[in-house]
Amino acid sequence: MATVKSTTLTQLTEMTECCICLKTFTDPRMLPCIHTFCFQCLSDMVDKSDKKPGDEIQCPMCRKGFTIPNEGVQGIQKNFFMAGMIEVRSTLNLSKMADIPCDVGLCNTKADGSESNTSKATLRCLDCRENLCEDCSKMHKAFKVSRNHKVQKIDGEVGEEEAIKSFNVMNCDIHRGKLLDYYCAECKKVVCVSCFVESHKTHDCKDVNTVEEEFRQMIKSSADQMSTLAAELLAKKEKSESKENFLTKIAVREKAILERRNELKEMIDQHAKLLLSSLDEIKNRRLKEIQAREDELDIQIMIVESFKRYCDELSLNGSASDVCRGKDEILLRAEVIEEDHEIYIMRPRVSYDVAFLATDLSNFFKSTNGNMVGSLEGNAHVA
Repeated sequence: MATVKSTTLTQLTEMTECCICLKTFTDPRMLPCIHTFCFQCLSDMVDKSDKKPGDEIQCPMCRKGFTIPNEGVQGIQKNFFMAGMIEVRSTLNLSKMADIPCDVGLCNTKADGSESNTSKATLRCLDCRENLCEDCSKMHKAFKVSRNHKVQKIDGEVGEEEAIKSFNVMNCDIHRGKLLDYYCAECKKVVCVSCFVESHKTHDCKDVNTVEEEFRQMIKSSADQMSTLAAELLAKKEKSESKENFLTKIAVREKAILERRNELKEMIDQHAKLLLSSLDEIKNRRLKEIQAREDELDIQIMIVESFKRYCDELSLNGSASDVCRGKDEILLRAEVIEEDHEIYIMRPRVSYDVAFLATDLSNFFKSTNGNMVGSLEGNAHVA
């Protein structure tokens, strides 16, 4: 049990950390490419770029462009699923602690007004994000404003499934206390019954539990497709010319140049140095091109694999609201990834070669470059 929980915490920690600040997400916001970042991190990035609403800026992770909303960073969609996973992580972390003090503190006040030791917290309010002891929890439930709050045990017995299930029910941001249990196909939103009556009565709306399994399977299908795309990209990377292979070719040519130089000895020493310098320029230029292709390929692989991981997590652990809310954007993003993938995978394979041509001394004075050792030719072979 401890090993399973430890593994879960490790996975949740990796999943819920922002790649910009390397800390747990704070107010996680999701870009159209599905990558998630802290609100403040995105805000700082936009400020430093001097971009305005309506301008395009690149995702810090995959470099996919997105348009800054009219409301600025505030208009970027919140990632409710990720926010839920952060709470799961917090609950599992708390369950490992021996003593957690009650945050409310009403339990440490005696009848005569004096204070006593704060009680140990055994519950956590997921709405207030406060740790509660048994007595304070009862009072918390008694208050009208917090009567419908979700409370989760944080004792040592809490497990992964129990923690995740506590986030299956989501409340409406507009109508507090109302469950998000209708999916509007026209607006592509998950709404509560009050939202339905006020704004979606004439729309095609269904209970989230009715469409949940269908949407979950659609998201899972996207994840499966990402596995195929990732395999194709990895296969392309294996077939692409590596830096080591190219450097082997360079080494062979370098040896030929040096042997030719030794034949002509000191008389052509300077010419050999000029050729080696030219070869080094070709090597550096081509290595940069190869590195750029490898970086681009790694980005493509990262885009596909990170999207697959997100789809897997959402299809396996997402609530009905999360699944319904994310389905359309995920399917749209999957189509874009597949289109980009088709274009990228059809690109011809490029490899480089460098030929060494020894100078024919009988025609030396007719040579165009006047180098007694020879000349270099660098070509890229497309396959």
